[in-house]
This record gives sequence, C-alpha cells and structure tokens, in this order.
Amino acid sequence: MGVKKAYMRVDKSFLSACSAGMILSFACATLISTNTSPWYQENAPGLIKTIAALVFPYGLVIVQMTGSDLCTGSFMYTTVAALHRRLSIWRMLRHWVVTFFGNLAGSLFVSCVIVGCKSLIAAATWKFEADLL
Repeated sequence: MGVKKAYMRVDKSFLSACSAGMILSFACATLISTNTSPWYQENAPGLIKTIAALVFPYGLVIVQMTGSDLCTGSFMYTTVAALHRRLSIWRMLRHWVVTFFGNLAGSLFVSCVIVGCKSLIAAATWKFEADLL
C-alpha cells in the first residue's frame, strides 16, 4: 500500500490529501458545535461531552472509506515500504511533503469557510469551546 501511495501522481495525491484535511476539519467543527449546545452544557455537561466524543470519529471513518490520504497514515505506509526496501527514501519524503501540505490546505480551506460564516462563530459558547482546543 505504501508503494502504491508513493507512486501516485503528485496532483492526485495532493487532492486526496486535501480531501482528507477537509473531512477531518469538518468533523472537528462538528465536534465543537455539538459540544457547545447551551442546554446540555448547563444540565448534562458530561453527556454532551460523551456525545461530542462519539461524533468526531465519523471523520476518520469517512477518510478510511474514501481512501483519502492523511499524512499520519502516509507516514506509516511509506515508512514500512521504505524499511522493506520497496521504496526509496526520497520518494517517501516527497509523499510525506505532498500529503502534509495537502492536509494543511484542506483543513485551512474549511476553517476559512467556517470563519467566513460569522453567525456560526458568534456564539460565546462556541468561542469558549474553540479556545479550549
């Protein structure tokens, strides 16, 4: 799998990594918005934190189901392939850089969209919860 991912075209690998970054960034935004429900914050703070913790992993599931490239997974797959001498170190490092910057670009895109929606982040509880992370 590491060899397959490392020899993927750079543009395809970058877009796959952007997709993974957007998915995880959206999952994190969902976690924050779930965790900031005002009624649950006052009456059942432990329950809402548990529900929020159960909401976040859907991002990882979607990344796995779509086959997108997270840089952490790429680190593992390509390192194992390089240790088995099926992949050169330079090819591994190139894939690491592409997936890292793809994840960064995707997550920053979703963050800019969320920040652009002023009504979403206007709530004081959302700002407080985002500062805790």
